[in-house]
Order: sequence, then C-alpha cells, then structure tokens
Amino acid sequence: MTMTNELLTISSRFLQVAISPQASEWHQLLDKRTGIDYAWSGDPQHWAGRNPTLFPFIGKLNGGEYLYQGQKYPHTNHGFARHSLFQVIDHHPDRLTLELRASKTTRQVYPFEFALTNHYQVVNHWLHVSTTVSNYGDTLMPCTLGAHPAFACPWRQGDHWSDYYLHLPLKESQNRRLMNADGSWQPTVQPFGEAQDIPLTPDMFDQDVIALEGVQSPFIELRVANRPQEGVRLWRGNSQQLGIWSRPGSPFICLEPWLGRGDLAGWQGEILTRPETNFLRSGQQLTLQYALEIGADQTT
Repeated sequence: MTMTNELLTISSRFLQVAISPQASEWHQLLDKRTGIDYAWSGDPQHWAGRNPTLFPFIGKLNGGEYLYQGQKYPHTNHGFARHSLFQVIDHHPDRLTLELRASKTTRQVYPFEFALTNHYQVVNHWLHVSTTVSNYGDTLMPCTLGAHPAFACPWRQGDHWSDYYLHLPLKESQNRRLMNADGSWQPTVQPFGEAQDIPLTPDMFDQDVIALEGVQSPFIELRVANRPQEGVRLWRGNSQQLGIWSRPGSPFICLEPWLGRGDLAGWQGEILTRPETNFLRSGQQLTLQYALEIGADQTT
C-alpha cells in the first residue's frame, strides 16, 4: 500500500482514465477515438467535485448530525470520503484499487471500523467501477453508499447546454422525490413523466437535484444532438436511486447512482433506527457497482 497525490492512469486502446487518490476521483475520461475528454474539470467557480464517493451517508442529515448510543456526531454533506486521501492498493495498466480505512480522524465523526474500497477497470470503451464498504468492527454499522460522477456539458467548444439531452432506454412512469431548502427530502414522490428523452433546460435544477426512484431503465445516457458517435452512458448496476444534478448555469452535469439518500423532512432518532439505511454486521460488506460506456452507440 502506498500514499500519493499523483494522478494514476489506466487505459485501453479506446479509453484513458486518470484517477487521483485524493477523494478517489477521476480527472480524465478520454475517448482516444475522438479526442473528447468527458470528465468535468472540477472548476471551483462552479463545483470543485469531480466524482466523489458518498460515504458514510449520502446527502445531508437533519441538523447536520446524527445520534448514536446517546452521543451526537457531526455529518457534512455527502460525508468525509469526498475529502479523504485514499491508499493505493493495486495498480496495473488497465485497473486500479484505492482504499480508505477507519482512522483516529474518521472515528471522531463516524465511530465504526470500516474499509472503503474503490476498484476501477477499463475494458475497451468501458470503465467498470465497484465501491465496497466492509465492516471489520464488532458492532452493527449504519451507512449509505453512492457515487457522484460529473461530466463536462458541453464537452466541445461552441456547443450549448440546450444542444444536450438525457436518454432513458425504456418508456416508463418516473417518480421524483423533491428536496427541501434545508437538504431534507419530502416524504412523498411526484410524477416526473414518461419521456425517454429529457432536454436540458436552464431551469431544470431550480429545485435542486432530480432524484428518480423506481427507475427500471438499466442506463441513462448524456447525448448531444446530431453527433451519434459522442456520448456517455451510465449503467446503473445495482443502484436503488438515480440522482441528476447540476448548478444552474454551470457547464457540467452529474449522473449519480445511490444506495440510500439523506434524511426525510422531520425525521429524528437513533441512527440504528434510520429508514432506508444499510446496516452491516461484523464482517459484512456492501457493494455499489456501476459502469460508464464512453462514446456509446446510440442505436440501442
């Protein structure tokens, strides 16, 4: 195991990916066939993130804290993994494994013994991602787990936000759960429509993230009009929810697979009774799997 801040590269004939151990975020998603880098730059004027791992809890908790065995612990938005330096466990030309383990620092805000492992592998024009959290302590461990992939949008100079759209392969009734101004979630969902093609409009994120629940489509794709050889397709894997987010007026968009979400409005209680939370027994693991298909064929 090694500690480094240097970018680590994995690649195939078609795809090159550069990943930083800091926050375990990619800095490059380069399609070698077209020369397009689909990765968001992390420009802090808009949003400094790139693809943070969301752990130990997705989103915000009510009051910015949680209760465990009579003690309150602080929680920042999306957790501490997004600000942590991961160790390099394994690095080969086509694959990389990074890991974050419990420490004196993490125990101050999350009193559990864990290992959080991100495994990346490039195969042709695909990037496969597997994120696993393991409980190696003796107590029941609560957590949610998610990813926050951000993509440049537009990815070519001269393009406009309105040239792009999202595509779902299945025509289905979609439900959206709305977020309140304090970051908590409304208790009921609202219909979001049945459109397979979702245009990107200036006001679409005025109510913050679009959180879709019960989605059956196996992937969501970011496309640009009249250039079928370009695009990025996120295969949802085993995620339970799908978040779509950007900041109004910003040149990026996030497609986020989640296993869980933030608190419902008004919820209070011991973290071990929290709804829609994963509880890992000693020795148990939870894995989120998803994949990116870069330059996806749009004939599907």
